Amino acid sequence: MPHYGGVIDLNDGNDPRTRIVNLVRAESRVLEIGCGSGTIIGYLARAKQCRALAIELDGRMADEARTQGIEVVQGNIEDRTVQELLVARAPFDTIIFADVLEHLREPWTILRAARPWLADDGVVLASVPNVAHWSIRLALLAGRWNYTDGYLMDRTHLRWFTQKTLRQLFIETGYRVTDWQVRWAALPGDRLWRRVIPFRTRFYSTLATRLPGLFGYQFVVRAKVT
Repeated sequence: MPHYGGVIDLNDGNDPRTRIVNLVRAESRVLEIGCGSGTIIGYLARAKQCRALAIELDGRMADEARTQGIEVVQGNIEDRTVQELLVARAPFDTIIFADVLEHLREPWTILRAARPWLADDGVVLASVPNVAHWSIRLALLAGRWNYTDGYLMDRTHLRWFTQKTLRQLFIETGYRVTDWQVRWAALPGDRLWRRVIPFRTRFYSTLATRLPGLFGYQFVVRAKVT
C-alpha cells in the first residue's frame, strides 16, 4: 500500500494513520497486527499513553519497532501459536489492521479469531485499499494489471476489496461497521489543480466522499462485534 514517512502528522487529515490514531482512546489497551516499524503503535504509546502490544512478521521491522519501546512479538498472525498467545494477553480495547488485511491469506479467519481478543466495548480499526479506484478501472479497460512496489497494486497483496466487499468482510465475520472514512488521492495534473483550485483539498475530499467507490483510494473502518 502507500508508502508513508515514519512520523504521524496530525495536520494531515487524509493520512489513514492519522485517522486511525484519532480513533484510539487515550490510556487504552491496543494491539496492532503488522506494525511495521512501529509508527502507529509507537505514537499511541508515547502520545496517548496506551498499553501497547504488536505483532510483526518481518524481523527487521520488529527490531525497529522495539527501538520505540514497544513490545513486539515476531510472528505470523495466521499462525495458531501467535493467536493462542493473544488469547492469553486479551482483552484489548482496540485492534489495529493498518494496510494488513489485504496481505493475509484468510482475513475472514483472522477477523473471526480476533473477536474474543476484544474487550466488551472494543473495536477493530482497519485501513484497506480500494481495488475499484478509478485508476485501476481505467487500467483494466486498457488491458493492464501491472503490479507495483507499494500502493494499490502492491505485488504483496493477496486479497482485493471494493467498498462493498470490504463491508461484507466485516459483516460476515460478525462485526458492525460504526465508522467509515475515505482517503482520497490527487488526480493527474495535480500541480495545475493547485494553481486553478485553491480549495483543492476540499474538492478531492468531496469527490471521495460522494463517490467513494470510484474516487476512494483507501478506506478506514471502525467496527464492533455484533
